[in-house]
Amino acid sequence: MPNIRSVRKEKVKDIEQELGWKCNRHEDNGADSDEHMQECMGEMLLSYINEDNNYVVDGATISCDQMSDEMVTIRYDEGKIVIKGEGGSVEKVVIGAKKQLGEHFFQVQSDNEDIRRLYAVHATEQTDNDTMFATVLDRACLRDIEEGRVAENEEASIISLGNCKIIRASDIREIEERKEKAKKYGTCYCLIKPDKEWINPYCMESVVGNCDTQGGIWDLVLPVIGSVNNIIPRPVCETNSHHSTMKWSTAEGKKEGITMLSTLLCTRGGIITIEWSGQKINSFLFLSEDEVIFVTTIYGEANLSSEVTWQAIACLIMNRIGVKEWAEYATPIEVIKYSGFDAYSYPNQPFKEAKVYFENRDYTNEKIERMIELVIPIYRGEVDDITGGAVLYYSPNAQKALHEEHPQKYPEKPTWDFSKIEEVEIEGTENDDFKFYRYK
Repeated sequence: MPNIRSVRKEKVKDIEQELGWKCNRHEDNGADSDEHMQECMGEMLLSYINEDNNYVVDGATISCDQMSDEMVTIRYDEGKIVIKGEGGSVEKVVIGAKKQLGEHFFQVQSDNEDIRRLYAVHATEQTDNDTMFATVLDRACLRDIEEGRVAENEEASIISLGNCKIIRASDIREIEERKEKAKKYGTCYCLIKPDKEWINPYCMESVVGNCDTQGGIWDLVLPVIGSVNNIIPRPVCETNSHHSTMKWSTAEGKKEGITMLSTLLCTRGGIITIEWSGQKINSFLFLSEDEVIFVTTIYGEANLSSEVTWQAIACLIMNRIGVKEWAEYATPIEVIKYSGFDAYSYPNQPFKEAKVYFENRDYTNEKIERMIELVIPIYRGEVDDITGGAVLYYSPNAQKALHEEHPQKYPEKPTWDFSKIEEVEIEGTENDDFKFYRYK
């Protein structure tokens, strides 16, 4: 049986892959160093846990290590009920079973959107998109609601996770009595026994082994004892610098939110985890070294200009790759380095400001963060060119000022063959000191 510690380690890998985390220091510290990798993962989780857009919201996708899409059959035969599924088969003598012969097939339909979802019903706080955050209290199952097994005002957070691999003789009656629901939602609807709350790591550093807090056995044996009751006290990390999970307001006070590292035990033996938070992943949280250069250069070139101009310059950089006089340049960074971007070649104050910011990025510079959102999708090929193929640009007023100050270095206008190019008018850049051109 998997333990919570191993499940969380796998989730850390998923988070690393989804966020595209790169520490950009492997060459200095050694990519194979366990100590360095622990430090990297600790930094990643620090950024991850402190961003509310990484927290689970209403409609998130959940899974269980004991869930199955395999068909389950129930057969009535000569005084017995026989149930067979991926986890095996069991049978039980039941008086009256002769009255029904044949088989009923319980198979979860792949297009059933009701299952494998987590519904947030406790928090009163919402995301920027008016979606409710989930908390550790969101664990009640629909069966218990419909059968009156929980408080009257409780709402369902989980319907089912499909069919359950675990099949016991004692499950036969549970499934047989709810066979119509089982056909619709899977046998999990009939059998799930969610624990009292979702469980978060007692400190984020403990996930990657950077915390000396004793009590790691808690994570190892919890699936075995099957309850968060105080049979074994939960470890408490006393190190204030170790980041903790955000909390959201509920009718029962502040309660911890849920992330990809949260787990909910089914006391039958399964571990329920988050597959998708329900929020769009912030793919700009971690940038590669080349992406940082891309943003820093554009900031140096046009930090005081409109957002459309930022995007236009980003498109222009991409348009130069492998064409005309830039045919030898195969990447955006080669274009920046070798085709005349003065902000990079002769760093100005905005370029230096952005460079310093990225050296210790704390996500507080709204203009740079906004630029990231607008130009990185262009770098990644996710947004079409808005310039109509522009590959040249200059700033008339800035060029004139430079010419007056350094006439030997800067001509009043670029020395291009204007007979071979034409100006491109880009809506939204009219008030900026830029002119864009493409080849005829």
